Amino acid sequence: MSSKKLRMLSCLTLLLIVVLPLIYTCDNDNVCPPPPSNGTDCEIVPASLAFGDVDVGAHLDKSFAIVNNSGDTLTGNISESCDEYNIISGDGPFSLMSHDIWPVTVRFEPISEGLRECMIETGSDLCSDVSCTGTAELPPDCHVTPSSLDFGYISSGDHRDMTFTIKNNGGGTVTGSASESCGHYSIVTGDGPYSLGAGDSAVVTVRFEPTSRG
Repeated sequence: MSSKKLRMLSCLTLLLIVVLPLIYTCDNDNVCPPPPSNGTDCEIVPASLAFGDVDVGAHLDKSFAIVNNSGDTLTGNISESCDEYNIISGDGPFSLMSHDIWPVTVRFEPISEGLRECMIETGSDLCSDVSCTGTAELPPDCHVTPSSLDFGYISSGDHRDMTFTIKNNGGGTVTGSASESCGHYSIVTGDGPYSLGAGDSAVVTVRFEPTSRG
């Protein structure tokens, strides 16, 4: 083949390499669509929900979001079938265009003690389901025994000590501070702040030491 024909062939090849992709990818207005997606990229933020400790009878809400990071439409259906978890917003079917976000709020409302787990289903093969964990504990329950102290008759200049007990019969933590502001009474032991976990107790000793009649 002559050198002239080789130059013509090289020019034609270069023309096809430069022009053909433009013809294929751009329309008459020179608007080029995005390249084809390799599949919908579904992101769950955060990927799981940890509710921590929640008192029985109380509730705690936490949220996650479904993010469509691709150029395709993402569809699914948010649902759950757990006794002590509820979806309070964002349940049911969803359809997300590119870069749309679907927020979902879940409520943990325990009715009995113990570890509770739940799986929030996204209804999409492209999106992971969302795991929820939480621990239900009894609320604090403060009992004082006895509820009053009767020191009886005490001669002026004498004294008598009596005690009472503060106990947490529930869960969580009972906190407080034992104090007094009386002229003839004083706390001998157990004064100041206390912090009582489940089943813990604190004993407070009170002294009655009158300095005058009455």
